[in-house]
Amino acid sequence: MNSADAGGFIASMLVSVLLCAVVAVLVGGLVVKLLVTLIVKFPPPYLRCCVVLLLSMLGGIIASVAMGIVISVVGRATGANSGLDAYDDYGAMAGMTLLAGGIGLAIGFVINAALVNWLLTRTDGSRMGLGLAGLVTLLQMLSGWRWSRH
Repeated sequence: MNSADAGGFIASMLVSVLLCAVVAVLVGGLVVKLLVTLIVKFPPPYLRCCVVLLLSMLGGIIASVAMGIVISVVGRATGANSGLDAYDDYGAMAGMTLLAGGIGLAIGFVINAALVNWLLTRTDGSRMGLGLAGLVTLLQMLSGWRWSRH
């Protein structure tokens, strides 16, 4: 593969990822609108639902990169302290990755619930509260998990 082919491949991969993200935001906006309408009993604007998902996605990317940095630093530190190369101890790295995934999921949940509560307000300007926003976020995450498995 020469450099021109590699550049074209990378460009097509970036376009594919961007297209998938746009579709995810548009479909996810419909899911959030439906969940808020059913749970909180008011229809939020569709564009705001899409903005919530876009900001949540960006927050999740930032949290993921931060967790990757933490895994790398802690993995290297534990490997250096034990006299082993950190990447030779696969059990420890798998445990760190699992822990970071759980922490990242919790951070993503809190970010999304806060954005749902902050941006999807009723027509009188009142917020739904973090409890209902958390319920909307939980059902949103479960619906995404359900459809990603088939």
